[in-house]
Amino acid sequence: MKCKIPALSPFTRIIFCKNEKEIAIQPMQESKFAYVLPYEVSVSSSGNFSCLYEHKDNLNHQTLSLLSTVQHLSVTGKTLNSPSLYKNSLLLGQNPYE
Repeated sequence: MKCKIPALSPFTRIIFCKNEKEIAIQPMQESKFAYVLPYEVSVSSSGNFSCLYEHKDNLNHQTLSLLSTVQHLSVTGKTLNSPSLYKNSLLLGQNPYE
């Protein structure tokens, strides 16, 4: 999965979610605005995926962005062991009109 963050947004970490529950966190990296989370697809992978970012100020106050537009992943068959799976990605946090 890939999460894109707006270039001028102050943030300290990226949070990946499935069905609105946190599944992974990645720390902010300087000058990086697209974050990738490897995600193994299986029969139980179906769900609604999104991401958000978190900012902590000097006083350690936490501010969360809104969730990105949800992307639904539906898995209906067996898991495949194929390198071609890794060529496909679920893009989160990108404006669909860009």
